[in-house]
Formats: sequence, structure tokens, C-alpha cells
Amino acid sequence: MIPVGILTAAATSSFVGLLDTYPGAAVAYSLRKLRNGYTGACVRVRRSSDNAESDINFTGAGYIDTAALLSFCGSSNGFVTIWYDQSVNANNATQTNAIDQNKIVNLGSLYTLGTKSSIYFENGFYNISNINILNDFSYFVTSQKTNGWNGILLGNSTNDLRYFTQWNDGFFYISKPNGTNTLRYSSIGGSNVYSILQGFSTTNVINSFWNNNNLSLTLNTTTASTIVNINIIGGLGFGGRTRFCPLQEIIIYTNSQLVNRTGIVSNTNTFYTIF
Repeated sequence: MIPVGILTAAATSSFVGLLDTYPGAAVAYSLRKLRNGYTGACVRVRRSSDNAESDINFTGAGYIDTAALLSFCGSSNGFVTIWYDQSVNANNATQTNAIDQNKIVNLGSLYTLGTKSSIYFENGFYNISNINILNDFSYFVTSQKTNGWNGILLGNSTNDLRYFTQWNDGFFYISKPNGTNTLRYSSIGGSNVYSILQGFSTTNVINSFWNNNNLSLTLNTTTASTIVNINIIGGLGFGGRTRFCPLQEIIIYTNSQLVNRTGIVSNTNTFYTIF
């Protein structure tokens, strides 16, 4: 594969991203810029025509450079090989196996969600370094449920579990290792729902799930007590890999951000116009 470089834009003093206002994320993957001090690329993309790869960066306005992305891919497909972590931890989401990489360009056209670009998860997944979730943690996911079996999965490859999964039937699922004791909670609507999903945990007790500004579920039980870390995004869970799911953003904190929930959701919604 022949790397094709695209220059990375430097931080600008006037830019204020979500992570500047709400810092401390363990990982932060997005198709928009989240932090002023982040000077890396948005994603690394492989084009199907010749398997060349290129880093795709952000525009000055803080959005993935879709013009550069389309120019690089031409009329071929574009697959994300690295989704760069914009937190200070550099915990990039990587996938070297072509069959497990997800599309961002389909035959020269962008995948979009709402009016903005998205990564289309279709059986693929990404590996990250372990994020310890033994104690408090929070997550924010910007995605859409589409028709068919689909959902957002934060998982653990060792235990082959799915955790905080939203499937097309409109329920949240939590599974313990090897898919045993699968728990289903709270309908949040049918297919084709574009939303910001949020989950909050305190001392490994699931406190609440939110969909946009709606509280969907509250639990006071240690149902997830066997889960100690997340190292897979979008794959390897009970029932197969996550499929048919457009995804724009995943942010995970290893502390409770419930007090900041409204602000984080408002920031995301202002950019993506979800609800």
C-alpha cells in the first residue's frame, strides 16, 4: 500500500471543541474536531481501487475534509483503517484486516447521516487499548438505527460480550461474557432513529440510559459486574458483529459525566442537528 499524505491543520486559538469545554475523555472518536490542541488527522482511509491509504484531516471549520476524502477515493470505495483518538491518550481505533474495515465512501459517494458524513458499520469493528470500566464511566454515541439487525456495540474481545447495545427493535441490551444472561431493557423507538445515545454508570451500577434528551432507562443493579474493560468498538458480540449502522461519534469517559449531560448533548446536537 502506498501512503498518500494530506497535511494536518494546526490548532487554532479561536476554535473551542467539545473536549475543551468537557475535558477528560478516555477516548474520543469523531468526524468533527473535538479539541483545540488536537493537531492529528480525523481518519485514515484505504481506497479499494489500489489499496493506497491516506490520512484525511479536518477543515479549518473543524469538520472532516470531505473534498479531500472524495478526491482520494475517486469512484472507488473508501474504508476506515484508523479512527484517530482526539483525547490526550492517543488510543486510536485500528483495523488492519480489510474485511473488518467499515466504509466511509461508497463508489465515490459519501455515506451521510443527517446532512453530514458518517462511517457505515457493516460487520466491521475496531480494536482499542483496554478502557477500564470497573468503576464510574459515561459514554456518548451519535448514530442511527437502520432497518435490519443493527446497533452500537462497545465490547470485550476476550469475553465475546456486547455491552450497551442498541438494536433495531428499539431496546438496550446488556450481555455478560459469552452472551449469557442477556438483559433487555426499555424501548426507545423503532428503526431509522437518529440520536445521541448516552449511558452513565456509578461504581459499576448502571444508573441511566438516555436517548437525546429523553431518559429511557434507570437501573439500580450490578448486572454488569463481570465486565472490567472495553477493547472493541462495533463488533464481536453475542449475535454477531454490529451491522448496518451509520456512526459519527463515540466519546467515553472513565468518570460520571451525568452533571454535564445536557451540555454535551447540546453541543453535539448544535453541530449535527439531530433533534
